[in-house]
Parts: sequence; structure tokens; C-alpha cells
Amino acid sequence: MVDEFHHASASSYRGLLDHFTPRFLLGLTATPDRSDGADLLTLCGDNLVYHCDLFDGIEAGLLSPFRYLGVADDVDYAQIPWRSTQFEPTALEAALATEARAANALDQFTRHRDGPAIGFCCSVRHAEFMTDYFRSQGFRAVAVHSGPGSAPRSTSLEQLGRGEIDILFAVDMFNEGVDVPKIGTVMMLRPTESVILWLQQLGRGLRRVEGSIFWAYALDASAARSTRAACAAWLSANWSIRDRAVRARSGHVAMAAASARACSSAL
Repeated sequence: MVDEFHHASASSYRGLLDHFTPRFLLGLTATPDRSDGADLLTLCGDNLVYHCDLFDGIEAGLLSPFRYLGVADDVDYAQIPWRSTQFEPTALEAALATEARAANALDQFTRHRDGPAIGFCCSVRHAEFMTDYFRSQGFRAVAVHSGPGSAPRSTSLEQLGRGEIDILFAVDMFNEGVDVPKIGTVMMLRPTESVILWLQQLGRGLRRVEGSIFWAYALDASAARSTRAACAAWLSANWSIRDRAVRARSGHVAMAAASARACSSAL
């Protein structure tokens, strides 16, 4: 049995899979799509045992319903150089780590947040800048990243889950393999062209708490065309997997569909 099976086409995983000859290989993943187009199903003999997408999980009560809010952003992404497959890191960081943008994010956070929050940033400096700004406004904030000066990962997540921290700003971590059920708000403060990354980050706010149902708020403060495209492409595609009329019986799914249309209109 292989968890996080969306990594299985990588050479490190393939070496392991080729080494063994199991009678039955079971791959588990919440994000089966890959940005490189690799076909994971062929590694399992094209045998799809079970499929449950995000909306199925919400309808079954396994995941929290969510409200996806697109926040106006005055960053002119057209002026940020594009290098290969991403924005030039230094220029992107300079555009995002500003007091005006932090103030906008804080305003949206104050108005819409529900429970502990996690904010995804583009760089260490961006995460630390956001942390310092939120702290200056009286919020309990920490930055967790791979560089020196990072708050301790495990302790910070535990404190976040207990409500001892208002928001945790992260850089390239906690996208997967982390379960903090009481996160009620996800702030997407960086642009992404990856549907997979976008979905993983959204998923941090969809964990259920035993005996309770929480609405998750996804505050997307990145107005980059690529991010809106990722949002719209995934929501629209998954909305059409099943009969929309059946899905629309559930109010939270209808809200998600409206969010998909809103994202599309922002492109």
C-alpha cells in the first residue's frame, strides 16, 4: 500500500515499486492529477478501485463545506518577469511583501476568518513580513519555513489546533500530509499555476472535527490570472463530473459552484 500515490511516477518511487512484485498494489491519493500529465492509473494496471472527489466528500459529510472568496489585489502581475514555469522569485517577493497588501489581507482576515488560520506565502521573507505585520496589529502569528528563524513546525501546528495561535504563515510546506481539523480559514497569499497545489492548500481547511461541522473560508488574495485559472479549471471540471442538478440539492455544493463561476468571471 502506497500513500501519497501522486508521487508514484517520480524516479525515486518507481525504483521502489519496480523492486517489489506485490500480488496487489494499492495506491492512495487525494490529488490524482499531475502537472506533468503522468498517468498514475497505469501503474495499477488501470484498475480504479474507488473514486471520491472533494464534492463527494463534502456531500458524504467527510469534509467541511467551504466558501471561496476572491479578494481584490492591486499587484500588477504583468510587470513581474516570468522565468520558465514561474514568476521570478525575487521580483514576486518584492511585489507581495508590502504593507499595503498585508493591510488588505488583514482586513479580509478580520472580516471573514473563522477559527485558526493558515496562510500560504511565496517566500521566507514574505512569510516573516506577514507575521510581523499581523503581530503589530495584535494577532498571534508565526512563520514556519525551512530557513533559520522558523517557528517549530510540530509545536506550531499543535498550538494552532488548540487556538493558541491565530494564524500560521507557511512556505512550501503543510500542502500535504498534515491534518489540523480546527483550521477554519485558509489564506492563499501567493499565485500558483498548479491546480494540484491550489487544491492541496484548499484542503488544509476542509478537515472535519468530530461531532461538529465547520464552514471553511478560503481567502484568495492573489489576483494572478494563473491562480484564478487554476481555481476555475478545477472547480468547473469537478462540478461537471456528476449531474449538477443532484449536487445542487446541497447548499454548500451550490456555493462551491457559484465560486467556480465567480473565478471564471475574474479571468
